[in-house]
Amino acid sequence: MKFVVHVGFSKTGTTTLQRRLFAVHSQVEYLGKPYGDDAFKDVLHRFMMEDGTVYRPEELDLKQRIDARLDAADASKRVLLLSDEMLLSYTKVRDKGEVARRIKDYLQPEKIIITLRRQQELLAAAYLSRGRLLLNVPLKFANLAVGFEDWLDMSYANFHRSYLEHANFVSTVDFYCGLFGKENVCVLLLEELMGDREAHISKLAQFLDIDAREALACVGDAHEHKPISRAVLELEELQAKFFPFHRSAVVGGILKAAGFFKRRKYKDAPAEVMLPEGWETRLNALYAAGNRRLADVYGLPLEKYGYWV
Repeated sequence: MKFVVHVGFSKTGTTTLQRRLFAVHSQVEYLGKPYGDDAFKDVLHRFMMEDGTVYRPEELDLKQRIDARLDAADASKRVLLLSDEMLLSYTKVRDKGEVARRIKDYLQPEKIIITLRRQQELLAAAYLSRGRLLLNVPLKFANLAVGFEDWLDMSYANFHRSYLEHANFVSTVDFYCGLFGKENVCVLLLEELMGDREAHISKLAQFLDIDAREALACVGDAHEHKPISRAVLELEELQAKFFPFHRSAVVGGILKAAGFFKRRKYKDAPAEVMLPEGWETRLNALYAAGNRRLADVYGLPLEKYGYWV
């Protein structure tokens, strides 16, 4: 039985693969999200989050837990698969390269899966997911929303510790291929999953050595991600304009009423953000060269799916 690790990126169809394929395919022994074993989850998070000055792999029983699942797996299983996009999280892990080395040296999988998405949509999805809210700040600022352009400006000004740098996929793909060998790294595009699902799932099934027909039936037309609503986004923007008075009873009542009418107006319409003026050119300059390398070296159809190249 092969041992394979799917490292992410987040917002690239990971939840669909985890819930609709990895967790239910008859030939996959699955270890990832959503976790049914909290103890395993806690140890894995220590493995990926601990600083190198305190990281002691011999004190973790993570490898023993994985080996036990390998030994106990039914003979019909073809692959043991661990999937958690937090392995590539830019907020949760201190150094993606260090985590990659730990995966190589300690977990010792045979293969790696990396999933990507057009930077245009990925940045918008990251902002709408959590980037729009201030975290790890004094209480009066906590969960206050910032605008998309402000978020981009802040990220650009702090590029090497920001989501903008995180979304420069080529460095991560090159790094994993350097550790595991290009032939042992499968790079998948969300756009293929959405636009040519059969080809996408067949490619993944071949890499995992599992039945492709069953894999396609498992996934079907599922898409697990549900974005925040337009009403929520607009209410957060309104709240930010009232800061710091939004906590008062009067202003809070006004905002509550506004939220009610916005939900009635938009129902469940998903929130959307557009790149502000000038950012298309700036981001193209950041990502095009790396994307061209991904297309040329790894045979990815990035131009077909509208990536900056």
